[in-house]
Amino acid sequence: MRIARFRRLLDAHGPDLSRWPPLSVQPARRLISTDPAAARELDIARRLDALIVDYMRRGPAGTLEARDAMARRTLAALGGSLPPQQRHWLTAWLPAVLLEFDFAPAWPRMAALAGIAGLGFMVGLSDLNLPGVRGAVSSSGGTDSDLSMIVFDQDPLSGLRP
Repeated sequence: MRIARFRRLLDAHGPDLSRWPPLSVQPARRLISTDPAAARELDIARRLDALIVDYMRRGPAGTLEARDAMARRTLAALGGSLPPQQRHWLTAWLPAVLLEFDFAPAWPRMAALAGIAGLGFMVGLSDLNLPGVRGAVSSSGGTDSDLSMIVFDQDPLSGLRP
């Protein structure tokens, strides 16, 4: 076993070799006994594991009573009313209906819609038979197409005029 594989197994399964895959335990023990870097990695992982277990037992705020007292203080601080809010200068002359309506979320959508509509209009009016492009087929079947041909010609299926 190489040190890189040992580190991956150590990160994945922890310092307790009994939780490792059975086929990896003996090569890991051999590596620990022969390589001081592997033994040092295992020692660091064991100390980190002990710190995590100790932290989980004690908890971040010490005892359970201390955590309950902290929660009670937080809830008591949040239980009061908010201080009076300052009014903006626009509220003096704008109707209340406009002040309650939120225009902000609509602007990006409206800009995207206008951009897509403009792009669609430009593509619709453009002629895809550019000079120098071989094999381009016009919507009217010829080489020259015109917007008036699309608007004023008969419908090929029904034979009706618009």
